[in-house]
Amino acid sequence: MSNPTQSHIGSSQMVRILIVEDEYIIAATLQENLEALGYSVLDIACVAEEAIAKARALQPDLVLMDIRLQGQMDGIHAAEHIWNQLQIPVIYVTGHSDRSTLERAKETFPFGYILKPVKEKELYVAIETALNRHEREQFLNVALRQINDGVIVVDTQCRVNYLNRTAEILTGWPQNEAHGQALMTVFNLIDEETQVQIENLATVTIQQGSLFCLDEQVLLVARDGTMRPVTNSMASLMEHRGKLTGVIIVFQDDTQRRVAERNLFLHRAQLLQQQMKALQRLNRLKD
Repeated sequence: MSNPTQSHIGSSQMVRILIVEDEYIIAATLQENLEALGYSVLDIACVAEEAIAKARALQPDLVLMDIRLQGQMDGIHAAEHIWNQLQIPVIYVTGHSDRSTLERAKETFPFGYILKPVKEKELYVAIETALNRHEREQFLNVALRQINDGVIVVDTQCRVNYLNRTAEILTGWPQNEAHGQALMTVFNLIDEETQVQIENLATVTIQQGSLFCLDEQVLLVARDGTMRPVTNSMASLMEHRGKLTGVIIVFQDDTQRRVAERNLFLHRAQLLQQQMKALQRLNRLKD
């Protein structure tokens, strides 16, 4: 088995893991297995609130999260906080595989599941798979954040999953606060002439399953109330089996194009005015 200290995070840096488990024997066994595989265990948390605090303070590369924890919050709530606020990947470690629990867990975008009792090989495969996936997503995120167009991704319920940097600037919503919000809250479009809010066009895209382009006379109302003209298009997102997973929205600030268009119009109007004056002078000379 390859040494995980040589992969993903760097050849000279161990993969750092936070364990969240309220049963001492299971937590100790997990730590022993992880260290035998070459991973570094930063700490062990027993309750959800402690897990969130330690994840924020220690910034692990990965969190192993038991779903059933003592206290007011369970592991699913903790994982949701850790991913939404810190973007740290979470793998669930649980003895519960019932449908309702898994459906709740799926909503938090986990990077994997491991069923108890945990086997060393399954643990290794789950961790390496999660780290590889997170690396690819980070690479894509960096690429998306560099482009000048705003990009927003929503799920089939039209809840925001992702904004790139341009979208954050234009909407006034940072990624961590926008995540899980309704699209129309973050991407608030109004008709430029009537000032009436435009319907949720992502819903139309989901229903039609095709590319949708919006008319030009549209204003984006940012979080602080600032308005700017935008052009945008929407397309449905499909997984490899053809299942609809959401919608991607790509939009641009149309202010500069409109200014350039207006300046060109004024320039042409000035030229026409000069030509008319020249023609009038010529007519007077003829008279």
